Amino acid sequence: MTIHFEDEIVLRVDFNNVATGGRIKGSLRHASSARRPAVGETVYLHDGEGNACYARVDELREQIVVLAPDWASWTAEAPSSSAFQIAVA
Repeated sequence: MTIHFEDEIVLRVDFNNVATGGRIKGSLRHASSARRPAVGETVYLHDGEGNACYARVDELREQIVVLAPDWASWTAEAPSSSAFQIAVA
C-alpha cells in the first residue's frame, strides 16, 4: 500500500499589509516547500511577531500568492513579561 503525503506549505507574510477584500499577498520565494500550492489549497501563514493562521490560496501570480485568511484560525503569541512591564511603565 502506497501512502501519498503532501507537505504543508508555510509562508511568511505581513499581516499588517491586508489588501482589498481582506486578502493577503505572500511570496513563494521563501516558502517551506519547493512545491507550488494549488488554487483552493490551504496553507499556513505566520509573521515575525508570532501571529499565525491558515489561509486559502485564491490566486497564483508567478512567485506571488494571493491568500484569503481564515481569521477563525488566528493565533497570536502572548507578549513576554518584560514587554508587558515596559508597556505598563
